[in-house]
Amino acid sequence: MNVLVTGSQGYLGMMVSKSMADSGLNVRSLGLSIPGKIPKGYENIDFRAGDITSEGDMMSACDKIDVVIHLAAMDREACSKNPEMAAKVNGLGTKNVLSASKARKVKLLIYISSIHVYGSPSGIVDESTATSPKDDYAATKLLGEKYCLMDWEGLNTAILRLSNVFGHSESGKGKNLLVNDLCLQCFSSRKMVLKTSGLQKRNFVSINDVIGAIRIIMDAPDEKINRKIFNVGGSETLSVIDITRKVAQVYEKMYDKKPEIIVSSQSPAHHDFVLNFDAIKMLGYKPGQKIDGEIENIFTAIEKGGYR
Repeated sequence: MNVLVTGSQGYLGMMVSKSMADSGLNVRSLGLSIPGKIPKGYENIDFRAGDITSEGDMMSACDKIDVVIHLAAMDREACSKNPEMAAKVNGLGTKNVLSASKARKVKLLIYISSIHVYGSPSGIVDESTATSPKDDYAATKLLGEKYCLMDWEGLNTAILRLSNVFGHSESGKGKNLLVNDLCLQCFSSRKMVLKTSGLQKRNFVSINDVIGAIRIIMDAPDEKINRKIFNVGGSETLSVIDITRKVAQVYEKMYDKKPEIIVSSQSPAHHDFVLNFDAIKMLGYKPGQKIDGEIENIFTAIEKGGYR
């Protein structure tokens, strides 16, 4: 099977590309540039330079491809700084990827979205919960979803709405993600500062579980996934303060030093919700990776110079 991964040098892109290649698939990985030095273990990946907003680049990238895993997108910070470009890349760029995939007779496109399209929900959140994005990132990811749900005549599409992803990525990106950020704070200053009370609860999903979810969709029958949306969560739903304490415990265990936790006395109202991801569980998805073990991996990566 020939697989194209867009966003090859992003937080998820390199890890997804490597996992697919390691499983025996032929992987083409598209980014705005080619890595100056191919990392060890990535030699069997076909790295290409290209822009998802370019028709020519995408027609070339999709040639002889069976499955597209569409990860390329501007992140939250970049979207807030340039909303117009965010709409072009995350929205129209996704439409361009779909158009090229259809023209090249790709069989399946998996679009990686986010639970942030729900906004600030409460109660149980499943795929039927109304969307209400609160920022440019979520709004433009939702725009990409709308394009995926159009009828692309022969091209199957599936949308994965990821919860809060955590874990070490060999791309060196993802510093702004909650668990990664807490580890960086802890390692650099032996203290972690929360800007809220930390009482808000969140579901956390590991990179490895995200990759597992992608594989589930790739292997599922067309009629069970085409033009469908799937929430993807992890095995643990914890408050932010509980996550912070886990980071502190792992740090103390690894380095025999106890970090300080500083909690803000000023805290905006928070919305707790329970993420329901039974739809993808029915296809065989079983999240497994625990946060503690991955926190150790993040600290080890920081110690070796990662995320600097």
